Amino acid sequence: GCYHRRFDATVDDHPVRCMEYDMREFMSSCVTSYLELTGKTEKTLKEVDTPFLPSMPGGGDTPLDLEPGEEGGELTEVASSVLMKLLYGARLARWDLLRAVGMLASKVSKWSKTCDRALHRLMSYVHTTRE
Repeated sequence: GCYHRRFDATVDDHPVRCMEYDMREFMSSCVTSYLELTGKTEKTLKEVDTPFLPSMPGGGDTPLDLEPGEEGGELTEVASSVLMKLLYGARLARWDLLRAVGMLASKVSKWSKTCDRALHRLMSYVHTTRE
């Protein structure tokens, strides 16, 4: 899933050896897997600038916790699969995804409808930033 490219470059007049990690194909497969597991289409993925849901009024974070009496989210059964695949890519080369994946992974046993929205936002971000 990760392609490596080694090359030589010059930084501040000093030769350096560089390594580039290319995970575009893997990230595309994460998005495809999410779409297949959820039954959604690529058209539902919007272009977004951040993997996080917009803040609550007043600047607070959007709570992901399951409220008492609230039914679980629709993606309860597939959330772990999607998140663990994405975590592999995040740990290897997409550090910008680590916090969002970690927050959602901590909620898999108490998945809420807000978690559904947050996962969709995260996958929209991955789709937007594959390159």
